[in-house]
Amino acid sequence: MIHGVSEPERDVIMDAPLDRLGNKRFVLPIVGIIGVFCVLALVLYPMLHAAPKDVPFAIVNLDEGVPTREGMSGVGDSVVSAMTSTPSPIAWTQVDDQAALDQAMDNNDYYGAIILPATLTQDQLAASSGGAPAPHIQLIINQGKNATLASAMQSSLTAALQQKGLTVDVTVIHAVDIGGGALGSLLLILPALIMMPVVSIMIFFILRPPRGAPRQVRAITYIKQLVSTVVMSALVAGAVILMATWVGSLTISAGTLFLFLWLAAFCVMTLFLGALDIAAPLGGLVIFVIFACGLSSAVLAPEMLPSFWRTWFYPWVPQHFIGGGVSSIVSMGDGMWNGSSGPLAITAGVGIVLMLVAVAIGSRGRKPQLTPPPDEKPDASDTSDAPNQAEKPDQDPETTNK
Repeated sequence: MIHGVSEPERDVIMDAPLDRLGNKRFVLPIVGIIGVFCVLALVLYPMLHAAPKDVPFAIVNLDEGVPTREGMSGVGDSVVSAMTSTPSPIAWTQVDDQAALDQAMDNNDYYGAIILPATLTQDQLAASSGGAPAPHIQLIINQGKNATLASAMQSSLTAALQQKGLTVDVTVIHAVDIGGGALGSLLLILPALIMMPVVSIMIFFILRPPRGAPRQVRAITYIKQLVSTVVMSALVAGAVILMATWVGSLTISAGTLFLFLWLAAFCVMTLFLGALDIAAPLGGLVIFVIFACGLSSAVLAPEMLPSFWRTWFYPWVPQHFIGGGVSSIVSMGDGMWNGSSGPLAITAGVGIVLMLVAVAIGSRGRKPQLTPPPDEKPDASDTSDAPNQAEKPDQDPETTNK
């Protein structure tokens, strides 16, 4: 029971917002179903239509060939020509030497590479004569760029090269070995992406200025929002790390990942709050678009996304940078401030700019209640606004009896 309010009055207070909607309140469940359908459709469509396309791979031809009447001839040139001319989801780039390839791999430029050895032609001739096994080539797989796509390319390339009569020696670099199987990395990303909008909306409804509040009041309120965001984003990051280590039993660099996820959560939540402070519908639209259309960018490599998602969403959605930052920490050994931290900081800057705009133009928050509602009875003890009434003189009991 609400203090000072009876049960019937409490029911009236609780039902008042729905009563104001009238018969429209019966449409709310339908609107909710449509909203959930739209979110799930936008989240699942890129995942259900994922297909590799233009996957960057390198090929290094070190084959020295053998002399012939027409000059030097090598199997390596034939292999390169066949691999690069055959239609496939791989975009081949020929690299000159091993040193250039090592530098490109350190920069995470390719998902992998094929290295044709210097003795490839000689080994092929020896194998053709039946006196030696099939020649060996090296396949390098870079899981640091995206472990899921790199592993898929490893399977398809190994099968294709074996069909050409070659023995494939696979070398995996920047391996993602944190445990948890295929869901290990997702456990570090998805819980944070789900908690960020929820916590942002809670902060907004708890700390928002009244409608028509002075500029100074609005500024102080938004500063309180930022302080709360610092605290709550740390709790979000801590919850993710606890879930990953205790529930998932992942072997991770907990301190570095905590700091990065703290930074990421603060930046994204600041953007959400800035949009909500200008107008709640605008903030809801921003949260909806970023969450629904950007979630797949944290899970899938850009080469797996449909063209529309890859062109219009992947370059700017924060999930892209959160997933990239987590991947660089667990696979490349990078620190909290890595290639994804700068774009996330820009996201926070956009949110702060939106808050400044909200300070300047005001926001549609709660309207302060200056007068009691019409149905509310004035307090009998409050006689400040009552008209002055003449005091009745005290009557003598005997006169009264008469």
